[in-house]
Amino acid sequence: MGFSLYIQHSNGDYIDSEVTTLASALETFDSVPWRDEYAYFESLPREQKSERDPEFGLVDDLGRGLRISPYDVKWTAFSYSYPVLGVLDGSTAVSSVTDSLPASRTRELIELFFTEDHRPILQLLEEYPRSQLLE
Repeated sequence: MGFSLYIQHSNGDYIDSEVTTLASALETFDSVPWRDEYAYFESLPREQKSERDPEFGLVDDLGRGLRISPYDVKWTAFSYSYPVLGVLDGSTAVSSVTDSLPASRTRELIELFFTEDHRPILQLLEEYPRSQLLE
């Protein structure tokens, strides 16, 4: 299975590359100074922010996608999409989850993406119900 990744920087730079291993994805994620990215992002005029949200993304050959935005020291926002096979007609739809989890679990989220099963990611999300995040 093939994986690709991208990084969108808050200054407008965009990097897109093929990834062959989990190790290279983690190394790339760890190489980005996320605090600096968000400090710069916060200094942007409001009208530029919708186009410049710093993020790290992964896509695979199964049609799954993971976008990660570590927006502060404690929390990471993400969006995860995955195909779902229709039971009655065999069609494929895309289901998507957008949420936050503790920043300390971000590497685990990336590791789970490299499995071919979306259920472990959904199980991780169940540990952090939306209501807990709002407290």
